[in-house]
Amino acid sequence: MSKSREMLKRVGYSNKLSLFAILVCIALTSYLCRAAASQPIIRTLVVAEFRPNPKGLGDFTELFAYRFQDGNLESRRRLFAAPTHRADDRHYSVRFDLGRNFILADRYAVSGTGNVVDLESGRLLKDESDRVIEARPDFILFQRLNVDTGSGYLRLRLPGGACGLDPALQFPPGVLSPDLHYGLEINRQQRPYVVEIKNSLGLTCYRVEDTGFGAPVAGSSGLLDVPTTWTGNETLAVANCSREVTTLYEYNVKSGQVIELGSIEGLDTSKETNLLKDLEGNLILECSKGRFLVNRRRKELVPNPVLNLGHRFQTLIPHQELQPFYFQGRKIGAFHSLTHNAQTTDGYLAVAYGDPGSNLGYPAGFKVWNESTGGWLTFKVPFFCGFIGWMCER
Repeated sequence: MSKSREMLKRVGYSNKLSLFAILVCIALTSYLCRAAASQPIIRTLVVAEFRPNPKGLGDFTELFAYRFQDGNLESRRRLFAAPTHRADDRHYSVRFDLGRNFILADRYAVSGTGNVVDLESGRLLKDESDRVIEARPDFILFQRLNVDTGSGYLRLRLPGGACGLDPALQFPPGVLSPDLHYGLEINRQQRPYVVEIKNSLGLTCYRVEDTGFGAPVAGSSGLLDVPTTWTGNETLAVANCSREVTTLYEYNVKSGQVIELGSIEGLDTSKETNLLKDLEGNLILECSKGRFLVNRRRKELVPNPVLNLGHRFQTLIPHQELQPFYFQGRKIGAFHSLTHNAQTTDGYLAVAYGDPGSNLGYPAGFKVWNESTGGWLTFKVPFFCGFIGWMCER
């Protein structure tokens, strides 16, 4: 009996030790989590600025990092510099003033023309102009259509920077699905047009028949586009346009299911008709009547003048002389500014601005709003080129 009691005491003691160890682990984990949460989050805005030559022309670009903590500017430092064009080859250029730039994996600056800079090393990984198709932390996929340097899909491998055409991808020169399994091509040889979905071998695996003759645009003398966009890995939206009515459909390339999403009447040729997904993942139709949100449940198009800028920031469409900006629906300011290249991250908004009535093609600089102070910081940059994007660090 004494041995049994001794064993029970030992078991009880062991259980107490285990419980104590568990409580210590929980307390330590909680402390570490609070400590990590209390650490200030550093946000860095990467900006492209021209360096003017003696003639006053911006033919040299520099990338600067503006480092913010708790809404205040901590530092500004140069990360990279290069001429906009290389004199030895007309196919090479480094441009951050064309298209929308972005930051990949808090490390790579990717220009709207397909240039790539490793911001950690300051090394230029790609100085040719190609269309960005997909960007992931380990590679960037480009589409190249060049009679001199070749056509096809170019893969830049990261972090090393090895770059070359990928012979395994034989998609048509159209729009690829999010998972890169399908390519979309509009066959304008058939009347009415047909949207063909092809696999990586270039073989047609699905057809959307009778998509009309494209969306008419005033002054267009070429073949018109059929507004399309991928809504998922296996689904795409197509706008069938005519003079009387434009109807949106969603097609599933796997199941063949077709869903009508809504329609709108009386579009004219004063503006292009486009289908796109906004930064919140909503399907949007832009046309001569304005901007419309697709309500899937009710299968209708709802007027939507609110433009989501990401990270709970918004502005309004159409553009105004004093453009208003909102955070979580609350107005935070209005000034003469651009919206198409606005850059956001958690608690920060950066927009280019100009003096009232000035030409916004040549901004006076940029402004940054932050949630911590609730105020704006103004940076006068006479040779402002464009935003690259935000990086985050602790």
